[in-house]
Amino acid sequence: MSDKTFQKIIGNNNTQIGSIENVESVSITYTCSGCVGVIAQIAQASITLRAKPISKLPKPFHKLVGRNKEVEIALNTLPTTEPVEFYGVAGIGKSVLLQYLANHPHISSSFPEVIIYYDVAYKETPLDILQRILQSFYEVEKGYVASEIQVANFLKNKKPLIILDSSGLSKEDKEILINTLPDSSFLFSSHERHFWGNGRSKELSGLDLNASLELVKQTLERELMPLELDDAKKLCNILEGNPRKIFQEVELVRDGKYTFALLAKQSESNKFNRSGLIISVLSQPHRLVLSFLAAIGINVSIGADAVAHIAELSESSAILTDLASQGLVKVVNDRFQIVSDLVNEMQSSIDVSTWITKATQFFTSWTKQHQDLPEIVLQESDVILRVMELSISSGNALEVVELGKVVESAYAISGQWGRWEIVLKWVQEASQIIGDEAIKAFALHQRGTRALCLNQMESAQKYLTQALVIRESIGDQASIGVTKHNLNLILKTPSGSPKKSSNNNSSLLWKSSIPIFLLVMISFGLLRQTNTTPTTNPELLKQSIESLWQGVKSLSDTQLLNLISIFQESFGQGMKSFGGSLVNLLPKLKSIELSSQTVKAGESVKVRVVLDNPVTPETSKIELVSSNFRVKEASGNINNNIEVGKNYGEFEFSIPQDLQDFPEITISAIYNGERKNVTLKVIKQEPEAISIEDLRFQENSIKQCMNKDNITTNLEVLLNKSIQSGEREIALASSNPNIIFSKKVPITDEDTNPKIIPVTITTPKQQTLGQQVVNISAALIPQSQNINSLSQKKTASLTIEYIKPPVLKNIKLEKKVITVDFDNTIKGTSIYSNSFVIGTVEVDSFMTNKGILEISSNQKDRISKPEITSNGKIFKFKFSLQKLKGDSPSKSIPITITAIYSDSSITNTCAPAPISETITLDFPI
Repeated sequence: MSDKTFQKIIGNNNTQIGSIENVESVSITYTCSGCVGVIAQIAQASITLRAKPISKLPKPFHKLVGRNKEVEIALNTLPTTEPVEFYGVAGIGKSVLLQYLANHPHISSSFPEVIIYYDVAYKETPLDILQRILQSFYEVEKGYVASEIQVANFLKNKKPLIILDSSGLSKEDKEILINTLPDSSFLFSSHERHFWGNGRSKELSGLDLNASLELVKQTLERELMPLELDDAKKLCNILEGNPRKIFQEVELVRDGKYTFALLAKQSESNKFNRSGLIISVLSQPHRLVLSFLAAIGINVSIGADAVAHIAELSESSAILTDLASQGLVKVVNDRFQIVSDLVNEMQSSIDVSTWITKATQFFTSWTKQHQDLPEIVLQESDVILRVMELSISSGNALEVVELGKVVESAYAISGQWGRWEIVLKWVQEASQIIGDEAIKAFALHQRGTRALCLNQMESAQKYLTQALVIRESIGDQASIGVTKHNLNLILKTPSGSPKKSSNNNSSLLWKSSIPIFLLVMISFGLLRQTNTTPTTNPELLKQSIESLWQGVKSLSDTQLLNLISIFQESFGQGMKSFGGSLVNLLPKLKSIELSSQTVKAGESVKVRVVLDNPVTPETSKIELVSSNFRVKEASGNINNNIEVGKNYGEFEFSIPQDLQDFPEITISAIYNGERKNVTLKVIKQEPEAISIEDLRFQENSIKQCMNKDNITTNLEVLLNKSIQSGEREIALASSNPNIIFSKKVPITDEDTNPKIIPVTITTPKQQTLGQQVVNISAALIPQSQNINSLSQKKTASLTIEYIKPPVLKNIKLEKKVITVDFDNTIKGTSIYSNSFVIGTVEVDSFMTNKGILEISSNQKDRISKPEITSNGKIFKFKFSLQKLKGDSPSKSIPITITAIYSDSSITNTCAPAPISETITLDFPI
């Protein structure tokens, strides 16, 4: 199968780029250095059906928990071709569910033709996705791009399952894919619901407690210990069953950095910051890498080498792999991106602008080095697109142009025309900011050529006409011919006869131009007459000009530019000045004003933009940009339209609460190629002072035996923010006059937050039974400062309960000699019949419901597992005696049994000494 296409040249790359209906042959020589142009050659694009479609599946995921209902929905719905989407918050398990379903045997049997799985790239569009799907069924010549209609025809009656991990796709994007491929089945992931009645949409909620605990055990690679179970349950409930959050925090337990009890306690705090917790246990290189990935944002992949250069590390692959193993980074096609749930929290605590500046500088240089290697450039295209997006938002237009000139050609050659269009829009926008008409014409020419190849004739005519007007106005002779050629492909066939169009745009243009043209000629003649005879009818001239202006305002931008082009072709060079004059009749940017010249972080400011004339629907669009991209983002999508009939508009910019290091922000208004700036001063809020946010003992109360000198426990010191090693020390002191305690603890980069400090308290020599409260105070002091008095301190209380140590009094046995038949054992066991040993143990003094008695023997495996019951201070036990190898009926066997008492509510130093008793196993003669 083939399709008639034409070619373009980009540098040294010659590639098929699209098709034009009804064109048989075209001939043109294009030699414009540094530009893109159509070459005079019709080529046959090779597109051949594969013998077997290429199936693209992710790595199998076998340990899915808690999603049986969702799996059932997918298995029942997808074979009906009704689209299915699973939506939910970040980390809830959408990607894992899609990976599991892609490899499910019932899915494979339901879609024998092919299953196609894609992790949708940053800014990837439906057009780009359709090309990838097409290439699964067809061998396509490099660079060939099919329109949506062509893809629909090529894949008619094909019935693949298409699985798109696609949180970045909009509702409209999904509708384009579904409508283009109606015979296909689609499975999507999404952050929000998009299907309402035209597809099956299921929200993923958190895992239930049983599934959450199963995930905990999978992550630990072991069973939960009894003492961990309650705190693990508590943590899972606090995290609302979010699988990724559970995995991330359990990894901290698995690595020995935290306990379940400590995590659960911290997570309950209103001021708890998960990203701060996670970062606090990382090494400095790990923190740098994760901070950079957070700065560039969600769904943006980058290679390890680029990360190493930007973070100024010698190597980053091992760090990125380690971060991925902790569930903090996602691996996509050998590249890395931060998981989305960390981004918002981390961006509020890192210097985003510095990281973006470093990335911009690196990739501006890097793309120049690789500009002749589009395959290499495409590997880092996610992050380059993100850098361009942030640069255009902050008004750094030169960097956008430099990056755009390289990456646009890579997208064009590779057939990623959706992303190509995005880049061209940004380059055009950047050209307006810097006032570079040549670059603007270049971007318009590219956009027009792209639209031409995709058979989007109205857009092609609009962009190419605008490019031609600019190139002629600046005298860019080398580029004019190429743009005219492409424009002529729309208006005429190669034979020179007018090309028939499906609409009447051309005739409408001429019809609307006739009255304007007559008015122009009248005004032109009157103006010439006024030059020779100043007194000639000025009122008539005024009326004619006013009528002319009303007629011009009634035209769309495209009609106006087409009109200028037609007049220029009709009247030659003499009309060039007229074209410029006609453009000058459009409203001009007059001023930009602020409601206040200063603003505090967290507040908003109103921006008023004034033009010299009222706007029409076609001229109402105005562009507003800020030198700090976070200011624009905080404001959301500003409606950048001036109300029709007015010559001013008011807009609002919000200043983020945590904005730092930007005492001045430039806000710019761009209209019709003009730019005006105004400076806004941000009143810098003083940074929050470093302080101790909370101080607490891991155990609020301890039971201590009388006459024991020291108590050792752990103190948790929670800081309000991370600080660098060497900045401060934690000073600790006791306020109890009878307890001497003073200590200074340095803070290092390796510390967790809260910092765990072992504390040994020397208790008073005079002790009495009962409770005593010990108060420990802590404050941050500069390193090496003496502890005199602690100001701005926090205090934690520890209750010490002094108790009388428990004592095991004795072991009382019902029988000390156990007589059994040597040959008589309980059937199926090695236990001697009638060999029960029954006794009691009494515990004197203090005892709690957590007291445990253990019975052991000096002979391994001699006694069965004892049955032990408690009644107050008396423990009753019962066990049987086992027949062991070496037993002989000719001799008695002495057995020593030992009672050991423990209580988890008291310290080990209070444990009583074990006691023992001897029994005899005897055999009758």
